[in-house]
Amino acid sequence: MASPGRRTYAVAGIPHFWRVESDGGRPVVLVHELDPATGGYGVAGIHHTVL
Repeated sequence: MASPGRRTYAVAGIPHFWRVESDGGRPVVLVHELDPATGGYGVAGIHHTVL
């Protein structure tokens, strides 16, 4: 189930968003992309060193 924030992003037509997390003190960036067919977001990439 998508979070309320993600549904709001999808309704607004925001095509992608990034989420930054920490992995042992190092940043990890997860890129989420809107799937027009489903209206939901999927992970489009996970970046540990280079964006």
